Amino acid sequence: MLPAEHSTWQRWRTLHPNTVVLSLDTGYKRDYGLDPYREYVEEGKPTFRDSEDRKSSRTRENIGWMEPVLGVEADGTEKAYPFSVLKKRPSEFDDRVGNKTLRIHLERESKTAWVTNESGDVVPSAMVYWFAWHDFYPQTQVLEKNR
Repeated sequence: MLPAEHSTWQRWRTLHPNTVVLSLDTGYKRDYGLDPYREYVEEGKPTFRDSEDRKSSRTRENIGWMEPVLGVEADGTEKAYPFSVLKKRPSEFDDRVGNKTLRIHLERESKTAWVTNESGDVVPSAMVYWFAWHDFYPQTQVLEKNR
């Protein structure tokens, strides 16, 4: 996994003013301004698969399939941070994943989150929908609401 960030264009340009943007003239007739996940969000589930086969884990975790989560792995332990829980927390807090103490960061305005280690270095993480994180990491730990 490599560090990646979902952010607003304004925030990105502020942090990285020398960014070069690829051309939208790709040779394909595709509207790159459209959100490819719009139907997922509107339907409340991934449209390419029936979510019945995942019903038990959804009930166990009480997380909607389209819930955005921040996922991270440390020392062979995976953990998901649902945004519905993150937004009720401080914008920065420490958490233990495996044997490591990690700092979880949330920027509410741009709806982005990332992870750093004790030295302040960015740790690879992923902002994905719950169904995708859970499919790759079915044994994942989940940040609890009241912790």
